[in-house]
Amino acid sequence: MYDISQMFTDPVLYTSTREERNKLTTVQELLSIIKSRDPCKVLITGNGGIGKTTLLRYISYNWATNSDSTFAGKILFLVNVRDIKVNQTIIDAIVYRVRLKNSLSKNRTHIKTFIENHKRDLVILIDGLDELQPAVDIQMFKIEDLEDSTVILTSRPGFTETLRKHFDIHVKVEGFDTEHIKHYITRYFKLIGKPNLGQALIATFHLNSDLNHNWRSYYNNIFELSSSPFLLLKMCTMWQHYQMIPSDFQYFFKEIFRLILNQYINRSDRSTMPTKAVKDFDSITTEHKNAMLMLGNVSYIGLQKNVFKYTEELLNELMGQETLNLLLKIGFLYKDEPIAQDNFTDAYRCPHPLLSEALAGFYLSNEIDTLGLDSKECKKLRTNPHLHMTRIFTISFLGPNADKLMKHWLANKASNYYSFSKYFKYVKEENEGKILKSLDKDMSPKMKIHVEHLRDSFKQYFSGNNLHLIQLLKTFSDEISKNMYQVRNNIVLTIDESNESSSDNVCRFVAHMSILLKLYQVDQNNILLSSDNYLIKLIDKWGDKALEIISNEWKNYSLSEEIRSFVFFEDDEPYRHINGSELCRLFQILPNLEIIKIRFSTYNGLRIDSMVSECKHSETFVRLKEFRISFQNLSSINGSSLGHILNVSRDLANFNLSSCSLSSKQITEMLNEVDKNYLKSKENFINLEVNDLSNIDRDLLANLINALKVSDSKDPGLSWKRHHLSAKQLHDLLMSPWRYKFRWNSLILDGVDLSLIKGNTLANIFIIFPNLTRLSMNDCNLNGTIVNDMLSECYKNNIINKGDLKSLKGNDLMNIHDKSIIELFVFRKNISNVTLEIEKLDFHNFIITFYEYIYNRFLLQNLTDLKSVFFLIGFMMGGYLNTLYTRFFFVFFIMVFTHYMSRSEFKSNFSDGLSTVC
Repeated sequence: MYDISQMFTDPVLYTSTREERNKLTTVQELLSIIKSRDPCKVLITGNGGIGKTTLLRYISYNWATNSDSTFAGKILFLVNVRDIKVNQTIIDAIVYRVRLKNSLSKNRTHIKTFIENHKRDLVILIDGLDELQPAVDIQMFKIEDLEDSTVILTSRPGFTETLRKHFDIHVKVEGFDTEHIKHYITRYFKLIGKPNLGQALIATFHLNSDLNHNWRSYYNNIFELSSSPFLLLKMCTMWQHYQMIPSDFQYFFKEIFRLILNQYINRSDRSTMPTKAVKDFDSITTEHKNAMLMLGNVSYIGLQKNVFKYTEELLNELMGQETLNLLLKIGFLYKDEPIAQDNFTDAYRCPHPLLSEALAGFYLSNEIDTLGLDSKECKKLRTNPHLHMTRIFTISFLGPNADKLMKHWLANKASNYYSFSKYFKYVKEENEGKILKSLDKDMSPKMKIHVEHLRDSFKQYFSGNNLHLIQLLKTFSDEISKNMYQVRNNIVLTIDESNESSSDNVCRFVAHMSILLKLYQVDQNNILLSSDNYLIKLIDKWGDKALEIISNEWKNYSLSEEIRSFVFFEDDEPYRHINGSELCRLFQILPNLEIIKIRFSTYNGLRIDSMVSECKHSETFVRLKEFRISFQNLSSINGSSLGHILNVSRDLANFNLSSCSLSSKQITEMLNEVDKNYLKSKENFINLEVNDLSNIDRDLLANLINALKVSDSKDPGLSWKRHHLSAKQLHDLLMSPWRYKFRWNSLILDGVDLSLIKGNTLANIFIIFPNLTRLSMNDCNLNGTIVNDMLSECYKNNIINKGDLKSLKGNDLMNIHDKSIIELFVFRKNISNVTLEIEKLDFHNFIITFYEYIYNRFLLQNLTDLKSVFFLIGFMMGGYLNTLYTRFFFVFFIMVFTHYMSRSEFKSNFSDGLSTVC
């Protein structure tokens, strides 16, 4: 047994930040970036078995052994997403998993309080978002309640699209490239004392020459598997025992099964285990094969719900205790650690997710081969989003009999054609002819007509390549995954070259190409992978003819129901002929349209206006969840048209109109069109940043504020200036403080001239924003008198501690009172950005005021949170005071410390405060 540091090999990492995208990065470079951004939010994505979990465990190991200083002085927790229960938060999951050794273990409140108070010191590694239980809310992984902590979250692709903007760094784990594979093999065989075997494997894979592409061609999909650390380890083990590596999925995983079985047989007592080593897969005993099939059935049931952990109750029900014990001995299952020390529910899982998926594929292939699956079960297998790898393994294990599964995919639907394009590549080349012949025989005459039409279009793309449609679909799918943009540009070039005589054919060609393009967009859960410019280009050139052909072809292949999004960003050369009416007709083809992202460079407002007017009497916008038409000139649009979209799209979660040159008049028209109760009931869904809201009246603005949404997830505060709101509008709201309540916890008034608003009126900010934890008032033309009055009013009403005056830079606070300074510091969380000319204060009066304030506020009232007092003491001792006053503060500090040291709840505050003073 070796620790992780002995075998860990850097995987290929591509890091994207807000400043730089897809940069090749080492693990150490990634850790340096994280350290420089403390606190930092990191999202790590990669396929199953590619090394995400290993990377987190390596980071944890280095922290625990002090091998790396990235998280020195921090408290690190590793959380498995699969262990987070319904209604739990991430912190709840951490607290629940902490193992306690004494009677305090029954009360975890102290632990939770400690964690809540030390978020800045936390590093939370969260593994496996793709294993999230269905009923658990994925929105918690926006980690808004952990903004002060460093968080690293891992997931397979396809689960993180809505979360990416909440993270500072996105890391794609590509596993091992050729050099990493070579390095790993060398380390493995050196560690077991057989370096010559390692060199032989490297030579077999041609890793020491420029011919390794030949190896990739020969081993086809196995090379992709070798990028997974888990599977590369299995390859090394195979080579160690048998000096051979199978060349395809089917035989490769059969060898993995054989390897696991032989390891079990070799370590068993020969007197009780007379079974000989398994020489080939077909010689596996019936007992062992049946056990694997039963586990495959369990895995298949779990995978349908994305579950990789199985309860003992389920296992006993489906296979019995005897088979469970056998699988545990062999090593196909292991007993998972309990969810917490006080939870004794037994749970089991396979050593790796890919092994679960391979066993499920093995079970399904056996069922299909021997008994057959009904059409309903085959449809479930084809469409369930969690069964991607299971489909691959099933097809691989079926080998030349894959047609027994694929014949159930023979339907004239876009999604079925897409399935062929995606999975036929896992059929071995020598089996393609037999399988295609069988599929043609099972195909209905009506479907054959449609297949020929599609084949003509795809042959046109590939310049007359005379392959079967399914082979053409497979090749086109490979082209899309390699270079989506080149495929799109090729289609646009065909449109540009079309003329009147070829227009029908070209329109049909584009409609057919869009089948795979649109479904690839859906499959990857990334609508930006393929913009729909090529469709707009076609409509711009051929107008009604293009719309009619697209509509007919999409209906023929049931594509209209599959499409959920439409994305179009106009190129430098504007499309001058397409109008709003044509856009409306395009959208009306799509009954399940949920997302529209569209931007024109010319005629913007008129086109959008026309589009909405045309769509008013249809259900085009009923199912919309996102409508983004930001960064364009909508100054000519009728505001009531935008209001109509809001009225009919009741599921809308993001209506982005930022930077659209909208006036207060247009926004007022929009708001007057919308049902007021509906607007007040919705929160965080309209983005109106960088538009003119300066003349919206008080009551309309009050209805709107909670509905406003901001673009910057890293600074999600309501910025008054970015919405062109005025000081007068703020004043009008503050004059009726008990009438309004707004949800925001961060208010940014930077750059707004507040000099004409009285301080006691400004204090009402904390009333109309009751959740406020941050108030930024930089460059607001404030003076000491306004701040004095504001803080005095807050102190009088005991509300100042609800806000964090993060910054008052750029204001003239020369005449601020001593007591106001103390209020600023005692109730602030961060004083680093406050600029005061403190050297000009009368320190004698200041010290007297400070002592009286602390005595009355803390010593008499028995308050315990003295961290802010320590902040102020540290600030005052930072070189601004002469020796006499420095000594005074030391004496005062000792007095406060002595008074409180006997109180246990004070101790945690003391350590934080002392470090600040030091």
